[in-house]
Parts: sequence; C-alpha cells; structure tokens
Amino acid sequence: MSDKQHRFRRFCAWVVGIVFTGSGALKLMDPTGAGLVMDEYFKFLHLGFLSVLSKPAGIAFALAETVTGIALVTGVWRKLTAVACSLLMALFTILTILLVAFNPEMDCGCFGEITHLTHWQSLLKNIVIDFLLVIAFVPAKNLGTPKKKKYVTFVTVTAAMVAFLVYSLAHLPLKDFTDYAPGKKLLSALDENENVMFKASFVYEKNGMRKSFTLEEELPDSSWTFIRSEAIPNKDLKDMPVLPVTENGEISDSLAAQGNVMIVSLYKPQSLDAKEKAAAHDFLAQAEAAGFRPLLLSTTPEIALGEYQSDYRALIGLNRSNGGVTLIQDGIIIKKWSRIAPPTFEEMEELYQGEALDTLMDSESNGALAFQAFMLGCFALLLLL
Repeated sequence: MSDKQHRFRRFCAWVVGIVFTGSGALKLMDPTGAGLVMDEYFKFLHLGFLSVLSKPAGIAFALAETVTGIALVTGVWRKLTAVACSLLMALFTILTILLVAFNPEMDCGCFGEITHLTHWQSLLKNIVIDFLLVIAFVPAKNLGTPKKKKYVTFVTVTAAMVAFLVYSLAHLPLKDFTDYAPGKKLLSALDENENVMFKASFVYEKNGMRKSFTLEEELPDSSWTFIRSEAIPNKDLKDMPVLPVTENGEISDSLAAQGNVMIVSLYKPQSLDAKEKAAAHDFLAQAEAAGFRPLLLSTTPEIALGEYQSDYRALIGLNRSNGGVTLIQDGIIIKKWSRIAPPTFEEMEELYQGEALDTLMDSESNGALAFQAFMLGCFALLLLL
C-alpha cells in the first residue's frame, strides 16, 4: 500500500472520529436529553419496560460513541477500534432504516438538541459514515501503528470527557439548545398583533423579477408593480415554546408569562424527599421577598403545598435539573440554575434590580464560551499531539 493510500485511509478514519467525538460530546453535555432520546427508542422498539434504564443507557451510548471517536482520531488500537466502530454503526444504520420504514414521530438524536435530522437525513448520514469506514478499515491489514504519545493523548482527552460528563450530571448543560433555551419567548407572551397564525405577504414585480414583502419590511417604491397579496404561515410561532399550567382545573399557558417569575420545576417530584421539597418552598419564599412572583410547577402537585401542575415534557425541557430554578421576565426565559446551585437571596435582589438583557447575555455567553473552549481544547490535543 502506498503512503498516499495509507494517509487517505487515516483521513477517512479521522473524519469519522471527529463526527463521533463531537456528536458524543453534545450528548454528554445533556445526559438528561440523551436519556429522553433513548426512552423514545425503547418505546419505538416496544421495549417500554426498559424506560427506567433510559438515562444510564443514553449516557453509556454517548460515552461509547465519544471514546470510539477519540480512538479513531488518535489512531490507537486500530483493529479493536475498527470493530467497535463497525458495531456501533451497524446498530445506528439498522435503527435509522427502521425509522425510515415506519416513520415514527421522533428524532434520531444524532447530535443532541443542536439540530434535528429527518429520518432520511439520518440514514444518508449513516451511509456516508459506513462508506468512510469501509475505506478506512477494509482490508483490515496494514493499518499502521500510532506514535506512543497518541496513547497519552487518548487517555487525556477521554479523562476530560468523563470529567465533562460528571459536571453535566450535576449541573445544567453549558449551552442550552432546547426549545426553552434562554432568550426564547413563551407563545402566551405575544400580544394580539404578534400572535397571528398567518402573515400578510405582498408580491411586487420589477423588470420581470417578482419578490414578496411583508409588513415588517419596507414596501418597495413606485418603480415596482403590485401583483397580489397572499397569506403565509407565521413561522415564528412554530418555534415558540408553550408552558402549560393547570389552574383551578383549567389549562393556561399564560401564568408564567406575566411579570418577573421565579419558577421551581419538578418533573419527577417522587424522586425528591420531604426535605428537598421543603427547600424548594423556602427558596420560593425568598424569591417572593426579593420581589419575584414565585411559581412551583410539578407533574404531580400536592394541593396542600400550593403547587401547580404542568406537563412532564414541558418541565424537563424548561429545566433539565429536577427541582431546578428558571427566571422568566415578561414571558422571556432569562436564566436557569440547577437544583444544587440556586441563586442566593442577595443574588436574586441584584437580579430583580438589574437589567434582564444583561443577565441573559452574561449567562448565555459564559456557558457558550466555556463549551467552545472545552471542545477547542480537546480537539487541539487530538490534532496537535
């Protein structure tokens, strides 16, 4: 085998490794979300009785994907890595074929919450990766041997990813890609002019070219000729989150969209003991004293404790931490905290008196920068050492 052929094979393995490492890291950043995806697969395969294992299984697959990706990039234990990667891709490819065949309403979860692929897109992506793996490892000989320092790189980056997972299990994702990410506005917070299913679009023509304009845009000058008006779906409404709350037997999605609201959400209240629930009520009492409107949302509310009921999917999307805290101002999600690290009374006073936009920008930029720095550091180690 020529040197060029060997390098091309290593390049193919390297590309697959980068995809595996990035995809796995995105899942490790959001282990609760990985568990939700695994739960969907269990239900799709009629294995719902395994739902209790959804989160551990999701974490295990994410970690296996990440470690395999690191091994592919560094080139360590190449035959073993080829077998492990081939088994994973065989499983992924079979699953996506089943998704295409039966077309269930679920996401493949290939890249966590950062992007959602259609079933066909997932299958095509897997076919491309399978093709690259064939080039990289068939025939399974003359695969070459890595430099000894690559084993050190493998161990270092793998340890960093495990530490990242441990951090993610205890805290919220560094970067929130859910429908309830900070900066998103609740659907119920829209005014009458914004909350319309369709928008008016006006079609004009000039020099044989036609173009559509909306009322939000500046209509063209008199050199354009008006052709017709038409109604187009308001795409902005499609991506706006809804937070349903049951109040007095009726479901409303506006209770959390009024004023400065500090929410504690319990999507699995049965897993919290009496002391932890009492701590949630004490925290909301402090939030009220700081000026916020307190709101305790639970999937199984206890009327004696003054809890409101909400949907499991909505609450686990709102805050990945069971018992986590979320600040919403005038319907805009501002900031989130995990159950183990809620804001202190002094911090809440500063939040209430401060500018919501500054708080939003700080929390979003800090998390995003931390995640980018971590990933850049890991990839720098993989590619440069």
